[in-house]
Amino acid sequence: MPRLPYPDPAKLSPQVRKMLEDRLPLNFFRMLGHAPTFMPGWFTLGRGILFEAELPPELRELAILKVGTLSHCAYESHQHRRVAATVGLSAEKIAGAEQGADPALFDARELQVLRFTEQVVLKVKADKDVFDATVAMLGERQTMELMITIGFYMMAARLMENIEVDLEAGGGPSLEEARQMRAKVAAKVAQEAAEAAAKGG
Repeated sequence: MPRLPYPDPAKLSPQVRKMLEDRLPLNFFRMLGHAPTFMPGWFTLGRGILFEAELPPELRELAILKVGTLSHCAYESHQHRRVAATVGLSAEKIAGAEQGADPALFDARELQVLRFTEQVVLKVKADKDVFDATVAMLGERQTMELMITIGFYMMAARLMENIEVDLEAGGGPSLEEARQMRAKVAAKVAQEAAEAAAKGG
């Protein structure tokens, strides 16, 4: 039982209802209806992280899985195991990101992302050698995107855990539904980018 009730959909504004209808039916998204003025910004940043960043999606998902584990957030870990599968991470790497598998399972960049994420979550400020090695491997932009991703999902985990958001009945949307929604949003992002480029030209 969550510590806050889920908002009554009938009492949400048309804008909020539309934002929820355009996304997978997840309990955490429903709970965000308690903060309607924050929802557009939340979803815009989330879309940027998931669909518009240069940081490779498999590295992003390894970082998010590590954040979920270190934050002891079952809901975040549950959801992003499926997201990780949709971007091509193997079951072994998904489990390894959470449990600390044999380093030989990961390549050098993946290990560095996991090491960096762990330090940012647990120590706030990563050691200089770890930070510098991350920049050397990912470059400045992707390192910044990685830090923003870590921070965003740390915030999400703390909301989920304090509210005690329920896992969806039956485990929630299927992996195939997650893949279809990801493809839909990715196509929309690509279309918007093409339209913006056309106007700029």
